[in-house]
Amino acid sequence: ATVKLPSAVLPTLHHRRLTSWLLLSAAVMTPCVRAEEPLFLQPPTDLIVLDRANASSQLEAFPLDFPDRRLPNPLPRGGALKARLLDAAGEVEIAYSKIERIVLFEERLLRAAQEHAAKKEFGAAYDYFARLDRDYPAWPGFSTAFSSALRAEALARFRGGEEDYALALLHSLFDREPKLPGLDRAVD
Repeated sequence: ATVKLPSAVLPTLHHRRLTSWLLLSAAVMTPCVRAEEPLFLQPPTDLIVLDRANASSQLEAFPLDFPDRRLPNPLPRGGALKARLLDAAGEVEIAYSKIERIVLFEERLLRAAQEHAAKKEFGAAYDYFARLDRDYPAWPGFSTAFSSALRAEALARFRGGEEDYALALLHSLFDREPKLPGLDRAVD
């Protein structure tokens, strides 16, 4: 349980240094991202990336509590973020001034999907898109990225002589977004 202190109560300099040291030590000693399974199969976790003074350490946390799962832009420069780190007991507070950026799980999924699609690894991309579609269908950028991947694969299949496969992909794209501009010229 976290004890709420009045905002006027500030920790001592010694306490701040000790907390920073403990936080940094935990980050360095604890592997952040679990590489044994693909991200789309993992339970949701967010990444808190600390500033250079804290070695740009990445802390993996249980999903952070932001309204509608949207980060404030820009991040506050004062106050502290309350988080439950994956490999630590209880809740911790991390000064916003020490945070470089936060990457929410949904954004991590979307980035991974886009990276795979850009490398024409469409099967892998669709694994990530499927997780987004199932759990976060309204995530900003998801629909556009998925449509772009379908369109890119259709074009690649068409150029590779797989016209039927390309047509099936375009039909799927049409089912999702019938008013998508340029769909009639998708394989030109």
